[in-house]
Amino acid sequence: MTISPRDGGRDPYDAAARPTASPVLTPHQRRAVDELEAALRERRFAPFLLWGVTGSGKTEVYLQAMAAAVASGRNCLLMVP
Repeated sequence: MTISPRDGGRDPYDAAARPTASPVLTPHQRRAVDELEAALRERRFAPFLLWGVTGSGKTEVYLQAMAAAVASGRNCLLMVP
């Protein structure tokens, strides 16, 4: 057996690595996005808490809400650990 370093050649910015469409939301996710978008449309402050186990889709809800905010001319900040 021989071990040698090798360049994987992976380009994270390659178009093939990016999804072409948003995933289909579950009914609970859709409801959360709808409520967030309603607050954005009405331009009112509303605190939201997304609760769920790891892998339940909270990030997708945040991303879709952010897309709606940007589409309406507003700014967003996404902070990840």
